Amino acid sequence: YTTVIFYRFFTARLQSYIFSQKTEDEFANIELSNLSHEKAQDWSLSSLERYNKNLHYLARSNNIEIAQFFQPNRFMGKVLTDTEKKYNDYTDLQTMTKVSMMYDKLTNSKFAVSNLKDLFKNEYGDIYSDHIHYIHDNKTRYSKGYHLMAERISSDLQKFWKLKSK
Repeated sequence: YTTVIFYRFFTARLQSYIFSQKTEDEFANIELSNLSHEKAQDWSLSSLERYNKNLHYLARSNNIEIAQFFQPNRFMGKVLTDTEKKYNDYTDLQTMTKVSMMYDKLTNSKFAVSNLKDLFKNEYGDIYSDHIHYIHDNKTRYSKGYHLMAERISSDLQKFWKLKSK
């Protein structure tokens, strides 16, 4: 229930403060199908960056603590095993590099954003179960990948939000 209320509040705030007529016109008039793949991708990425910035500005103006994380992916930061090299679905290095750079740019803009691309740089065994998800033990449900990511997110949230350890 709290999530639903927050979503409605947040959506109302977004509609009131972020979407101007100019922004709506931009969406109404653009024909992405007429753009080359690269130009459409660049347009999408610049839109994503703008909306992420607006999300952070909106949160700041309403004293809401938020944070964003760029999830580790098999294209960056890890030497892949032969098994992991087989997963070629859904995206590519060029796309993930562009998104990663956008997250780095947001981080450098002093937003609570963390790029986890290098999280697995010292891991040499299998971590990935597909293009972006992590292997887990069916009995215990333990996943080294998710465990490492949770530890890092916890540490980053402590830093971003100035949380004190108990």
